Amino acid sequence: MTAPVRAEDLKAIRMAAGPHVEDEDWKTLEALKRHFAEAKLDRDPLFLTEAEFFQVAHWKLITQYGRAARHLEKNRADQIEHITGHAFAFSDPDDPDVELDVRVQILRVLPGVGMGVASAILALCDPESYAPIDFRVWRQLFGADLAMFDLPEYRRYMARLRELVAELRDMDPEGQWTVQLVDYYCWELDKTG
Repeated sequence: MTAPVRAEDLKAIRMAAGPHVEDEDWKTLEALKRHFAEAKLDRDPLFLTEAEFFQVAHWKLITQYGRAARHLEKNRADQIEHITGHAFAFSDPDDPDVELDVRVQILRVLPGVGMGVASAILALCDPESYAPIDFRVWRQLFGADLAMFDLPEYRRYMARLRELVAELRDMDPEGQWTVQLVDYYCWELDKTG
């Protein structure tokens, strides 16, 4: 069992790494986020095309894609656009947990979309509010192993990331900390630790 990560640990690993993230996975993440930011300009509400949906699923699942493929590939292009559009049309600026719950539940209507893929869709399309859930980051956040996630765990995951962001912004106001940056450095800490 690992001790839960502290804001100081994340700041230290970021300082040691230097000002820019050079990891290939981070670069892919940033490219996908840029793509969806551009797509938002043309689609209101945002929705994913069939190609985008499968790109996100492949990015999140990597080598696990094969296990989910027969379910994911049941989705039709019109279903993907319709359901993802409904997920992003829902908004509750007064309660981010309600917004998270509803968006996840809508996305999970799509065959093969579990917590991992749903969180990846949210993270890529709304990076200011969400991060993709990951067992390595969970281990760093809570000092415990967990491999299966559902809505309560994702809610808890995002709440802890937001807490760390607030602590880091107080401690390092110039650091431009976001939930995804905290998520990334937790992942890095798990890789190196």
